Order: sequence, then structure tokens, then C-alpha cells
Amino acid sequence: MARLHEYQGKAILAANGFKVPRGRTASSAEEAVAIAKEFGGEVVIKIQAWTTGRAEIGGVVFAKSADDVRAHAERMLSMKVGQFPVEAVLVEEKIDIDREFFLSFAIDDAARAPMIIFAAGGGTGIEERAAATRRIPCDVNQGPRFENYSLPRAAWKRARWKSTRWY
Repeated sequence: MARLHEYQGKAILAANGFKVPRGRTASSAEEAVAIAKEFGGEVVIKIQAWTTGRAEIGGVVFAKSADDVRAHAERMLSMKVGQFPVEAVLVEEKIDIDREFFLSFAIDDAARAPMIIFAAGGGTGIEERAAATRRIPCDVNQGPRFENYSLPRAAWKRARWKSTRWY
């Protein structure tokens, strides 16, 4: 199973009709500043690293000015997460959020099968909210098994996500 950075996952969601904030990746501080100027207003800058808890390590920040964007991007692009250098940051427009969700597809090592992990409230602090996180097993041939969850398969197919931010 491939690992995706946030910007890659959001591109897939956007291509399939989900509403996501405007955003692009930058590999330099100057590129981050140019993107922020294009969007105008306040932006969110996020390290693109395969880790949880990015906000706690200074990897998710808001910036209002070009100087702030430059300073945060320079700092973030000099970070290492574990042994891996941060090679890109995601610069997104800051939007008003009605609802946040966390969605992940992972491999359940015990079941040796795919698993959908879903939680309301976004990705920050997901580890601490494990009890409120839905883990939906997926059969590789049949898809997700919804029979044990309060949201039936038909409701998932009808779902319309408006003013929703995906992490």
C-alpha cells in the first residue's frame, strides 16, 4: 500500500468531488511566499511528512504576512522528522471550517487487511481520541464492511460533504 502525503490525498479527494482548500506544495521559502501571495490573506503552512502530531512539533502554523510565511517555511524546510528531512511544505488558504474529519487507509497488521480509519475533529490529537475513532475493515474483493457501524452503506454513497476540511 502506498503512503501519501497530505497534498496527494487532498488531490485525490478533489478529483473525486470533495471540497478541499486551495493549496500547493513548496520546496523553498521563496516558493512558499509566492504561493501565499497568490492566495492572498492568511495561509496555513504544513510540513509534508509521514508522521502524526505535526502541529506539536511546529509543523503546522498560520501566517498572515510574507515575512511570516518565509520564516516558517525556512524553519520547516530545515526540520528532520525522525531521520528524514522535510522536503516540502503545503501552503493552503486559511478557510472557515464547519467540520473537520480525519480519514486514513491503513493496513491492519493483525488482520493482514486494509482498514479505513475515520474520526470527527480532524487529525490533531488523533492518538488521544482513539476510542472515538471508527476502524472499518475492508475486504480486498468486497470493499468496506459497514454492517457493524451506525452509518449504513447507502448513507455513505449519498453523503455530500460541504464546507468540510479533510486532513
